[in-house]
Amino acid sequence: MAIIHHYKGNDGTSEKKRKQQKVMKFVTYILLLYAFGYFIYIKHIAGIFVPDRDVDPVTGKERIRRRPERHVSKHTKKKTTPRDAALEGHFTLIDIAIEAEGLLASIPGKRYNAVGTFCKIEWKKQQDNPSTVPMFKDLQAQSYMCEATQIEVDLFDLAQDARAYDASFNDPDAFTGKKSVVLPVEPAGLVFHETRCGSTLTANLLAAFSPDHSRVYSESSPPVHALRACDDRPCDPDKHSQLIKDVFYLMGRTLRVDRPQHVFYKIQSIGTMDIDKFTSVFPKTPWVYLYRDSVEVMMSHFKDAQTLKKKGKKRLPVCARGYVKPMNRQPRTTQKILQKHAKTMDNIEVAEYCAAHLAALSLAAMDEHKKTGMGRFINYNQLPDITWDRILPEFFDINPISDGMIENMKQVAGVYSKGRNHKANQVWEEDATKKHSKATPEVIAAAHEFLSDIYDEME
Repeated sequence: MAIIHHYKGNDGTSEKKRKQQKVMKFVTYILLLYAFGYFIYIKHIAGIFVPDRDVDPVTGKERIRRRPERHVSKHTKKKTTPRDAALEGHFTLIDIAIEAEGLLASIPGKRYNAVGTFCKIEWKKQQDNPSTVPMFKDLQAQSYMCEATQIEVDLFDLAQDARAYDASFNDPDAFTGKKSVVLPVEPAGLVFHETRCGSTLTANLLAAFSPDHSRVYSESSPPVHALRACDDRPCDPDKHSQLIKDVFYLMGRTLRVDRPQHVFYKIQSIGTMDIDKFTSVFPKTPWVYLYRDSVEVMMSHFKDAQTLKKKGKKRLPVCARGYVKPMNRQPRTTQKILQKHAKTMDNIEVAEYCAAHLAALSLAAMDEHKKTGMGRFINYNQLPDITWDRILPEFFDINPISDGMIENMKQVAGVYSKGRNHKANQVWEEDATKKHSKATPEVIAAAHEFLSDIYDEME
């Protein structure tokens, strides 16, 4: 009997299938890894390489590529609106417009009627070199996304919503996007000034001492507009105070990723006339007042007036802008100075008015200092050393001031404080001697008559 043996056939088919399965698994893993990597790249990395602005290759026109108000909120997971971008701290308050009757007591509650304008500001430009963006208007002009992202919102409503939004971060379980956490910062210190007396240098030093942790609003519009809001309109004091609180609150809001811990404000010189409005709302906030040799300040103004004359423009210097106003429209301290010297708007010369205006600024600061005990007076000849010796550590109570911080400030102090265009990073040269040598008898006489007493008192 024949025995038949059955063997399992193996012509290589099974081995091929196993190899094919391995290849398919490998390809699947690669595709999944690629998909995951692509998602991470698009979500978190690709935006880094997208410029804020570029030129459209089709139209040849400049375009904005990145707009934070069109992003998806990390908190709500919904597409944001322009107002959300302001609420979440992406945008900065750049201007306010108050209705003619927007501060009347007849408006219910604490509400006032004002509109705030916000846009995307590139604060890194100030961090890199504050002398090239010495004024907030320079920083705004160089913030290329600002124009394309400007929005207008009801200021009162946004301020209330912003406080509620910021308060929600006190709950650690409320949000997970830590990089977007808003950090409200109280004013660390204010700089008031006589004008043309080193205030821009001081602002630059405050911005430079710790660039990653300080921010300076150098003559930004909202604070001075808020402080002066009741100068020319009927006004309820409580609503005015609320407006001032809201403006400084909104301007002090920063994203945690930006890391500023100190926010300073340099106020336009005319804002000194309303210094009492600020101190009534922020009685414990430190401030300094800068002044300079009176003839040197006046010659800075009249030098500019001569420049305007050569260009065929108005001849009045900045310090004499109020020269055409009647006595009843002059600031309180200006009226006080004019009355002291038996002057009216009919018998005063331009140089005299300029000196009286400068004296009135200093008098307003001195009156507030006497009333509250707050404020310190800084002579131009004490700069820049007094900034790191006393202003920051003593007056503004910011400590410690390291050697590295002082070196940062010394570098900024060595160049023109208003380093726009061709003056960028140019070595600063002393100009006091030149100003005195060119001073006219009219300027010298006006400075002596109107400014000598208040100057001696500040000294």
